[in-house]
Amino acid sequence: MPDRGPPGPLTIGDNEHVALECQATEEEGGPGGPRSGKMNRRLLITGGAGFIGSRVALRLAGEGWDIRVLDALLPQVHGPAPYDLPIVRELTEATDFIVGNVGNARTCARALVGCTHVLHLAAETGTGQSVYSAARYAEANV
Repeated sequence: MPDRGPPGPLTIGDNEHVALECQATEEEGGPGGPRSGKMNRRLLITGGAGFIGSRVALRLAGEGWDIRVLDALLPQVHGPAPYDLPIVRELTEATDFIVGNVGNARTCARALVGCTHVLHLAAETGTGQSVYSAARYAEANV
C-alpha cells in the first residue's frame, strides 16, 4: 500500500485539527495522484500568504511537505505590490503558489488537484468593511 502521509487529520500544535483529506481521482492523475505510483503529502493552504498561513506553509515545506498556497493577495492585506514583500517572495520560491479567490469554484478545483490535505485559512479581514460589504465577507468566510 502506498504511503499516504499521516493518518487522519493533519494536526498542528495542540488539538488544532486543520485538514480534510481530499484524494486526487484517477482521472486527475496529478502529482501524488494514483498514476504516480506513490501518494505524496500535498497540502493546499487557502489564505497561505496571510499571517498564520504563511508561517504554517513555510514550516511544513521545511519539514518535507509539498505545499500549494491559494491566496488572493488582496491589497488590503498585502499592499499594492505584494510580490515586493519578502514573505510573498519566500512563499513563491518554497511552494506551488496560486493567486486566486476561494470563492471561485474553478480556481478551487484547479488548486485541489493532487492534494491529499486542505488547511482552510482564507478569510476577509476588517471589521468595518464587513458591515458594508457583508455579502463578500459571508462568501469568503465560510
